[in-house]
Amino acid sequence: MKKIDPVEGLRLINSGPVIIVTSGPVEEANPVTLAWNMVVSKKPPLAAFALVPTRHSHKLIMENSEFVINIPGSDLLKAVMVCGTRSGRDGDKFGPAGLTAVPAETVNTAYITECPARLECALYKQFTTGDHSIIVGGVLAAFADEEAFDGNWKLNSPRSRTLHHLGGEKFGILNEWVKA
Repeated sequence: MKKIDPVEGLRLINSGPVIIVTSGPVEEANPVTLAWNMVVSKKPPLAAFALVPTRHSHKLIMENSEFVINIPGSDLLKAVMVCGTRSGRDGDKFGPAGLTAVPAETVNTAYITECPARLECALYKQFTTGDHSIIVGGVLAAFADEEAFDGNWKLNSPRSRTLHHLGGEKFGILNEWVKA
C-alpha cells in the first residue's frame, strides 16, 4: 500500500452526493456547489455541510439564517460546475448555470426548479473546524419529485441519479442499487 498525502486521502471518503445550497433573500439568492455534507440527526431532522467562511454564501447564510439544500441529478453537471467555480459576489450564477430560482415555501430564499429534491432549512448551528465552517440546518420542509424519489432514489433517469464528487472535475453517478 502506498502512503498518500492526507489531503488527497480525504477524497477516499468524499463521494457526495453533491448539493447546491441556495441562500440569501429571494431577489439576490446565490447558489453554491458543495460536496462535503451529511445527515447529523433524525430527531430533530438536521443536515450539515462544510463551507469556507470567505465564500459569499457563508455570509448570506450567517446574515439570513436560512438556506435550501438542492439535490441535483447527473443531468445538471454543467450547472454544478458553474455554481462551484464562480463567485456570487461577481454577479448572478443562475443564468450562466441554466438554472431557475423560485421562492421557497418555508424560508426566505430560492430553490432550484431543475433539481429533483430539496431540503428547506433554518440555521441551527455554525462552528469553525480548521479552514471550513460546519453549517448545521434544521430541516423545516423536504420536497422530492415523485418520478425521482419515493423513499429511495429511483435511478431511472439522469434527473434522479445523484452526482458524487471524486475530486477536481471527476464525478461518479449513482446508477445502481445493490442489496446486502
